[in-house]
Order: sequence, then structure tokens, then C-alpha cells
Amino acid sequence: MKVLVFGILQDVCKTDSLEIDDRSDVAALKHLLEEKFPALKEHSYAVAVNQRWSASDTVLKPSDAVALLPPFSGG
Repeated sequence: MKVLVFGILQDVCKTDSLEIDDRSDVAALKHLLEEKFPALKEHSYAVAVNQRWSASDTVLKPSDAVALLPPFSGG
């Protein structure tokens, strides 16, 4: 599954996208990513699946569009 990475999180992951083996849900994905990139634990971020904010128990499918989003503001 392709995971797009945005903002300051690109610096943490040193890339703008990652290829991840299938994960069962958002919580499992975050756990895997935080093991691979421990500095992610120091940042607040949301996971979007198919362009929608997603809860930890959101089930992931290989065809899903997944993104890691840092906090942002604007108007």
C-alpha cells in the first residue's frame, strides 16, 4: 500500500511516500511506522484514508489512498 507523507513528516521519514505491506487497520499502520521512524512519536499527526480523517480502528485495504498529515492551520 502506498502511504503519502506531508509537511514536517517528510523530514522525519526522509521521503514523500512509502510502500508498506498491508496492515489491518490505522492503529497497526501507525505502530509499524513509529517502529520504523521512532521520531514520528514526537509529532502529532493524523491519518487520512481515501481523503477522510480516519480513526484508529479504520480497516485498511491495499487499494486505499493513505496519507500522513501533520497539524496545519489556515484560513
